[in-house]
Amino acid sequence: MLFYVTGYTIDPVTLGRAVEAAGFDSVWLPDHPALPVKTDLPFPMTGGDFPRLYGEMADPFVTMGFLAAATTTLKVATGVCVVPGRHPLNLAKAASTVDNFSGGRLLLGIGVGYMREEIELFGVDFDTRWSYTRETIDFCRRLWKDGQADYDGKILRYPEVIIDPLPAQRPGPPVVIGGMNTEYTYRRVARWGDGWLATLPTPEQIAVGRKAITAECEAIGRDPAEIEISVLTHEADPALQEAYAEAGADRLVVMLYNHPGRAVTPDEWLEVSAVAATSPAPTPDETLRALDLVRTRAGL
Repeated sequence: MLFYVTGYTIDPVTLGRAVEAAGFDSVWLPDHPALPVKTDLPFPMTGGDFPRLYGEMADPFVTMGFLAAATTTLKVATGVCVVPGRHPLNLAKAASTVDNFSGGRLLLGIGVGYMREEIELFGVDFDTRWSYTRETIDFCRRLWKDGQADYDGKILRYPEVIIDPLPAQRPGPPVVIGGMNTEYTYRRVARWGDGWLATLPTPEQIAVGRKAITAECEAIGRDPAEIEISVLTHEADPALQEAYAEAGADRLVVMLYNHPGRAVTPDEWLEVSAVAATSPAPTPDETLRALDLVRTRAGL
């Protein structure tokens, strides 16, 4: 499940317990540390201003702590963490703490953002945000491995520091790269990711992506089976589960926030996404009813 937890929605403890009891394996949390009031970029789904929701999202690492404390097996995930909005040392510490305290249940979904004004709030050059992100993840992994490391990259430079507690997952939590269906995404996933988070693709697009990632892995001598593909959808009925599994996906992540509470066909997904993001926050009861519908349609 993917859900925008805010101060106006169902609380994370109730949400986590309900999702785990329904039989789903994970909760994914979007991330926008801050929303500039004025941007040159229009909201991609509507062409208008960005909805206030993008400035209301609770911090995902704090929220994951609540989710993990209230559950026993539920995986907690960022979907996705905007890495250029995070200081590398703070990200390393937050991720390792959540993974340690949850007993190894963190999936670190990452992205770079697409709003120049947001990224520049944090002193990161928008045009080199992918390089910043790759070096940040590289440094985090070194810290997670031994709890102590220095770094001398093209962008990041740090003396030797200690970051503890260590993640429960060794040598660290899986890094799931969010990205569109492009050769750049497939190459990044194969070269330095542990998984791919794809947003509203068709099964055919997943099949193309899986094939390309496999080829990229084989070219560098990596086992393609190490890569897990998660797919964001609005539906998870058995027919869709089978279609995506045959295409090479490992997990469907249903967008629960303002889910319409009915079957949603793939040709409606973009419209439903736009309505969900721009409508008032769902009440806790609305969220639980939608969760029950999705559970029933998924056959759980």
